[in-house]
Amino acid sequence: MKKIFNITFLGLTLVTCIGFSSNNLKKSKNYTLASYTKIGKASTNLTSEAAKKIALNHAKVLENNATFTKIKLNTSNGKSVYNIQFFVNGKEYNYTIDANTGKVY
Repeated sequence: MKKIFNITFLGLTLVTCIGFSSNNLKKSKNYTLASYTKIGKASTNLTSEAAKKIALNHAKVLENNATFTKIKLNTSNGKSVYNIQFFVNGKEYNYTIDANTGKVY
């Protein structure tokens, strides 16, 4: 009886430890992602709306014809950039736009 109790207690302790460690890992990933985003946003001259208009002008399409699926601020090669994706009449458009200069890559 004592042996069964010890095995059960050990199993519950192990499950609890695994749960806490995976929960802490998730929290650290979220913290890193939040910090990364704040760093990127702090060094931009363009808003996401301005970057969106640059992409539309480059593609020569009207905003009301476009369905946007992604407008995200990232860092690429040490520069803040907007990654923008949209569709017009089933055609996919992907843009990377420098968040400080507006240059289209």
